[in-house]
Amino acid sequence: MLFVGKRSGCKNFQFFIKCIAEYLIMAQKHVVCAGGGFFTPDEISLFKKLDIINKIHYVDINDSNICKLYLNAMAFIFPSLYEGFGLPVLEAFSCGCPVILSSSSSLPEVGGDAACYINPESSESIMQGVKCVCSDENYRSDLIDKGFKQLKIFSWRKTALETKKVYEDTLQ
Repeated sequence: MLFVGKRSGCKNFQFFIKCIAEYLIMAQKHVVCAGGGFFTPDEISLFKKLDIINKIHYVDINDSNICKLYLNAMAFIFPSLYEGFGLPVLEAFSCGCPVILSSSSSLPEVGGDAACYINPESSESIMQGVKCVCSDENYRSDLIDKGFKQLKIFSWRKTALETKKVYEDTLQ
């Protein structure tokens, strides 16, 4: 599984890790954290306490490796409590990576029907989403197909035209 970006505060990383720690051990799965800086002492302490220090990995991200990370991930997980938009969701869609997505704030609008939604404050919901996506190849394939379709809704050109229209309407 892939976790991209900052891990502090509203990103809900530590709660997510606590929720899936046992699953990581039993199912022999790993989480790759891309970007967001090296693990903090508190994060490392948590990994050790949960006995998953060898199941959580950090990699720095850049333009040349980000798509490879999404492509090689069983799923992209975004358990955030609050997001303004959620650009990594579109990155995952564009690279053909299934998405496990928080049902909070703007994320359902971004994900449409192309994500497996979780309640980011429910350990049961997080575990159910992770297990469902990681254990069902057909479901992952369906999410990938829907992700490519959902991606077409968003474009810089469309955003620019809609922004221009807002300004024009305001000036009239």
